[in-house]
Amino acid sequence: MLRTHLTKTIKPLLVCMALGSLVLSTQTAQAVSVSINKFRGTWNATNNYNIGDVVGYKNQSYIAQAPNSKKTPAPNSTIWYLLAAQGPQGQQGIRGAQGAPGAKGEPGAKGDPGSPGAPGTPGAPGLPGTPGTPGTPGAQGAPGLPGAPGTPGAQGAPGPKAVYAFTLVVGQNVTDDGTGRTLAAPDYTSITDALNHIPAGLYNNGVCTDHYLIKVLPGVYAERVHMLPCVDIEGSGELTTKITAGGGNGGTTNNADSVTLFGANNAELRFLTVESVGTNGSPFCEAIFNDGVSPRLSHLTAVASGCNSSNRAINEVGTSITMTNVTALAIGGVNSIAIQLNSSATTLIDVVASASGSSGTNGNNGLYVTDASTTVLRAKLTGLVTAAGASLRIGFSLLNGRVIVQGLAALTCVASFNVSFQPLDANCGTSLVP
Repeated sequence: MLRTHLTKTIKPLLVCMALGSLVLSTQTAQAVSVSINKFRGTWNATNNYNIGDVVGYKNQSYIAQAPNSKKTPAPNSTIWYLLAAQGPQGQQGIRGAQGAPGAKGEPGAKGDPGSPGAPGTPGAPGLPGTPGTPGTPGAQGAPGLPGAPGTPGAQGAPGPKAVYAFTLVVGQNVTDDGTGRTLAAPDYTSITDALNHIPAGLYNNGVCTDHYLIKVLPGVYAERVHMLPCVDIEGSGELTTKITAGGGNGGTTNNADSVTLFGANNAELRFLTVESVGTNGSPFCEAIFNDGVSPRLSHLTAVASGCNSSNRAINEVGTSITMTNVTALAIGGVNSIAIQLNSSATTLIDVVASASGSSGTNGNNGLYVTDASTTVLRAKLTGLVTAAGASLRIGFSLLNGRVIVQGLAALTCVASFNVSFQPLDANCGTSLVP
């Protein structure tokens, strides 16, 4: 670093080195006594300066006489001393040699678009594009005018005949069931009255020309009923529709006064209860009796109880009948028989037959079969099962009582068990009976 000591008086010719050039000044110097400390370049208001710092400001050179900051250099200042003022402009010098090319500048801004050129020659047609997605179908058009009527076709074959030609409703003339509605009056108030109005001649040579249904509404109907061929009787449920009559002196004909209901061929009895109840010491009670006729029995309950001598729920003689979902109950007397089959070919499916309360020896018979061919499936038999000169086959059933075989009876037992759920042998355990 160049350091020069200045005297208190400086002559007009000074050498200024702060800007790297020789400057002539004719100004009179201020009286100072400082040494050049450092060349700090162009003055900056944010810098701090010490004594002897040299700066350039507005093309003139100054030396700091005192430490300062943010003090703008100026002639005749007490802080800054003017070293060299700007001289007059000199003559233009000789033109120097051309300098080397500068570095390539950045690309200029994009110019305005030129005028459109003349249209080119049309190119060859391109390949067909991929078909677009089909558009949404348009709204349906208004219906066209009706066409002329076609030629009538040939008449078709007659459809199947209805199951029932007519339905007769039996009820107890209840007009208010508590719902506030108006109930239609039934056609008849007793089953017997409805049967009396069935037209004659429906049954000829074992064939029904028409079939009628008697629909019995809920209630208890105290009457003895003689069914007719080709007429089904349907209740409103075993717990809501009941036909009941008292016992009597018995008999073997269709006029026996101990029977509540007599069956008929080509007819069905279903969805109700038939009851025979002993009164005033009557000896015989019989709920259902079929003598030489074979109605279908399904979804019904037959009850015989309270007579002194005999209580039989269902008695079949010389029939060929099928019982399905039937409950037969015989209670009391010297002999109680739930189901008795005599010279009948009978099938019992899903049947409950129970006899109880008898005072006689071997008097409770859930099933009593004489000279008959009988098949029993999925049954519950309570009381004795007696087979006398019969062919009896029992399968998938529960037996709550002994099995007695008499005479030339043939007995077969398959997949059945006793009340303790012990499996029975092929003879239903008869070999264990003394």
